[in-house]
Amino acid sequence: DEQVVFRSAYALGEIGEAAVEPLRTALQSKSDKRRWGAAQALGLIGEKAAAAVPELLVALGDSEPGVRGAVTEALGSIGAPAIGALIAGIKAKPVPAAVRAIGLIGEPARESSAQVLLLLASESDDQPLVAAAIGSAGLVGVSFAELRPVLRAALLSEEEAVRLAAANVLLGTSRLEADAIPALRSWIGDSDRTLRNRA
Repeated sequence: DEQVVFRSAYALGEIGEAAVEPLRTALQSKSDKRRWGAAQALGLIGEKAAAAVPELLVALGDSEPGVRGAVTEALGSIGAPAIGALIAGIKAKPVPAAVRAIGLIGEPARESSAQVLLLLASESDDQPLVAAAIGSAGLVGVSFAELRPVLRAALLSEEEAVRLAAANVLLGTSRLEADAIPALRSWIGDSDRTLRNRA
């Protein structure tokens, strides 16, 4: 039952650091609900769950999207202790979930992740990865001056997710750059309602 898993995850999260070891084991369960619950609990524990980072990194490749999402959020909640391992993992084999986890960590990840995120956003052929890198670059606080060339290209992308990530970053800036306005105007007639609303 999903409610039982949810309540168990919350209870284990409340226990805190003492629950980390059994949760590390639960991340390897055959049950996707158990893996999801373990990731949720580790996210609730936060920084004190840093010992589970290696297992969480492996779980970023989980076959279940819900588990991957919970793992991404858990790594974001763990925060600074997860940054080094996430960056190393991204450099070895970039996956969108790891890139999104960096974004969830936010400002503490800026110094160590900015160049990696900009490189992925500008040179990767994997469009979901590009969208994740653009979004995370905005969330960690990469400067607009550094992001400008990436955003300019993203605004003209044929990939909806890439354009949306660029729009979200632009909405988070204090002023709209003049070179973004033509692309945003073109979105007013876009078939995607979300992009029309962002424009």
